[in-house]
Amino acid sequence: MIFSVPGGVLSFGFIGVLNFFYSGHPMGIRFLVSSQDAMSQFSIGKQIVILEGYLLGDATKSGFLKASPYAILIFGIFSDLIRKKELSGGSILGLVGIGTLFSISFFSPYTAGVHHFGLRYLESGFIFLSAGILIFLYQRNIEFPNIGRILILLTFLSLYYNYKFTREGFKILFGSIAPYLQIQNEFQSKRIIVHKGQFTNYLIGFSYLNSLHFTVYTEKDAIQLEQTFKKNRVDSYSILEYEPEPPKDPNLPEKQFKEKIAVRFPDPNRYYRVKDQKKILNFSLRTYQLYKN
Repeated sequence: MIFSVPGGVLSFGFIGVLNFFYSGHPMGIRFLVSSQDAMSQFSIGKQIVILEGYLLGDATKSGFLKASPYAILIFGIFSDLIRKKELSGGSILGLVGIGTLFSISFFSPYTAGVHHFGLRYLESGFIFLSAGILIFLYQRNIEFPNIGRILILLTFLSLYYNYKFTREGFKILFGSIAPYLQIQNEFQSKRIIVHKGQFTNYLIGFSYLNSLHFTVYTEKDAIQLEQTFKKNRVDSYSILEYEPEPPKDPNLPEKQFKEKIAVRFPDPNRYYRVKDQKKILNFSLRTYQLYKN
């Protein structure tokens, strides 16, 4: 115990020095980027919409009151606090939890979770909130056994919705495995794959072990890359493109989305001709062969 404080200070100091050496800030590159995004993207209207999504759900979030209805019992903790006019262990945990959830939800420049597979940044606050609610349920069950049973039933109802949303997430996950493996199998027979924008980069997977991957953002980039292939006598290469406009991540600035993700331009065909084309879901994989003189 006597060494815990100096040990903790030494550890944090060492990590801070490493972070400063590699990123120029003792809190690290993640903190640096997040704080810059917070300063450049913060908008009261945007944060209110995000907060509403955390509670009721939206296109990208399930919502606390849908996925975990027992979160509404925080109002029970509030009423208990007003009635007794004193802080208890349960009320402190509940207030810390709801305060953490609301502050991160409102001030974070990113959407912090409440998807099918977890809460992301909100996990710590949700743990405190859940602990406070469990203590509240235990106390109510002792004081008012009938009401306590109703509250416990509400908790089990929440667990059912947790299971329901998690099951939907697994359906999405397992439904994407087959087309993902199909794309990976196509990559195995390709030496060079060119990605139009960054949206398809997540499909690289283990294919980087035997294939070269390039990303182009403009028609000029694509033409220059084709010229480089021709100069180096590359016999063929493939282009991977997501044909519809990619869905926009709400965390992404509009400028970056337009310039790096939702890019649209024709394939270069000055030195190469289309050899074959395959479509997997909305992904198009076109292979180009060098013109023979």
